[in-house]
Amino acid sequence: MIKEKAIKAALIDWLYSKGHVDDAVLINEMVVANWARRADLALANGRLHGFEIKSAFDSLKRLPGQIESFQKHFDKVTVVAASKFIPEILKCYPEEVGVLEVCLRAGRVMFRQARSGRISEVRDRQIIASLITKAELEKLLRQEGVYFQSGTSRKELLPFVDYLPVKRLKLFALACIKQRYQETFNAFDNARRITGSLGSLSLLSRAENNRISLAAVPELPCSAFRSIDSANYKSVDFSVFGEECGALAEVVPHTVLTKKKYQIKSS
Repeated sequence: MIKEKAIKAALIDWLYSKGHVDDAVLINEMVVANWARRADLALANGRLHGFEIKSAFDSLKRLPGQIESFQKHFDKVTVVAASKFIPEILKCYPEEVGVLEVCLRAGRVMFRQARSGRISEVRDRQIIASLITKAELEKLLRQEGVYFQSGTSRKELLPFVDYLPVKRLKLFALACIKQRYQETFNAFDNARRITGSLGSLSLLSRAENNRISLAAVPELPCSAFRSIDSANYKSVDFSVFGEECGALAEVVPHTVLTKKKYQIKSS
């Protein structure tokens, strides 16, 4: 069976081969819906395209909620799934949802387009505004000549968005998203030419790069510690900050270590 990481790398290669990455930015694990949902891969060009991967190791238990949320935030949604899931996905989800079947041929991960899907433009102004940070929202409103006092909360700023042209709002949001992830994507794109998508995949996540870098910093001699159990890592629920902060920079970690971080050996 093919693991998700290999599927994601092959999907990226497929997008390159189809010319979809021209003048675009790839985003790994893009969060939407006040960070309640996370698309495995997103492609930002003139539109926002979200991809959800379901390997043979996964189940479809969370897919209904994922599809519902992704269709609100992405102009197109594609499910990339193992063969065993294809009949159910084709039956249960609307025609606009694209479906790619994951296949293994001669040891290579390949894709069969089970359904092309359709573009369904996101036009809800509040949904579009949720994709940008508070600072970006303030910048947009200033550009549009909207007056507001310094220190105004995001919740108080959001009603102004309803008076802006959808097209202008969307172009601004897409530009912000591309700029936010451009540096990370460039690092991945340059490395990909040498090591391939699979070997460079970690570079597509700045948060992962920061985590690796921080882990390599010797705060205390390694001999003083036993290995840190992964059970000490806990996920952080950011959903309560969504309305006030909007999109988060990808450098913000989504896991933390609990108090039992280190176990110092006795002398």
